[in-house]
Amino acid sequence: MGLMSNEIRREQLNPGDHIYTWRLSYSYSHHGIYVGNGKVIYLARAPGLIIFSLSHELSPSYPSGEDLVVCCSIEAFLCGGDLYLYEYGVMTALFLIKRGGTCTPFTSDPPNDVLHRASILVEKGFGDYHLLKTTVKTSQYIAKQAC
Repeated sequence: MGLMSNEIRREQLNPGDHIYTWRLSYSYSHHGIYVGNGKVIYLARAPGLIIFSLSHELSPSYPSGEDLVVCCSIEAFLCGGDLYLYEYGVMTALFLIKRGGTCTPFTSDPPNDVLHRASILVEKGFGDYHLLKTTVKTSQYIAKQAC
């Protein structure tokens, strides 16, 4: 990946990749796990104070008011934004100079483990989302690294 950008083309994606796109003029990033066949698993917030996307596919109705881990098309996930690959195992010096939310010095688990955990999150859910305690990245870390 580049020093200033982790932008990636769709044809470069592999199942199990932790991807993200920027929202609201780079004010925050939206993270997901690429599962293959043009699909992404990500944490979708229930309606409330924070809105992650204007896409109808990304904002289904939540009758229970609970956050959901869902699978959608990569087009819906990106919602017109650019595609970036989250980097694992970067050198500490690089981690310190890169923009927050784009990389980590920790290593990722193998893709099959990542995909298995992501599918469990879709099936069983993520639990409550707390603005000050949890980020969308958290669900992707759980999928990418064993806790």
